[in-house]
Amino acid sequence: MFKSRLKMLEMLRKWKEYGDRIAEAASQVLGECEVFAFGSVVEGRATGGSDVDILVVSRNLPQGDRSHLKALIEERAGLPPFHPFEIHLVTPQEAEWYRRHGGTFVRLWPLGESDGGSVDVSRLRDGDKVR
Repeated sequence: MFKSRLKMLEMLRKWKEYGDRIAEAASQVLGECEVFAFGSVVEGRATGGSDVDILVVSRNLPQGDRSHLKALIEERAGLPPFHPFEIHLVTPQEAEWYRRHGGTFVRLWPLGESDGGSVDVSRLRDGDKVR
């Protein structure tokens, strides 16, 4: 148990590296998508029990249960069975909930966008796309 806890802490410290792997895996599984990291780790407020929230926004998601897609993304990203990443798979319409609740989002995918990698969704207006 001690080794697995150390591995989880190491993954938290390297959240960006693992986040990039998750983003690439999400793109392979879903095709066109946008991927962001958000929450306490991104904002520098992490505690020992923190997880890393990953938001995957895609039009290519089925209605209902998406757990099989999460499992496939985790597998393709090479994540171990126990890890500190909470993957949120949402459509652009469902992403509105995250937009309304504000916070800082760090873009992981697609790469090279002009926003410098960080989006404050609290600044977006209704109807704007979460990017």
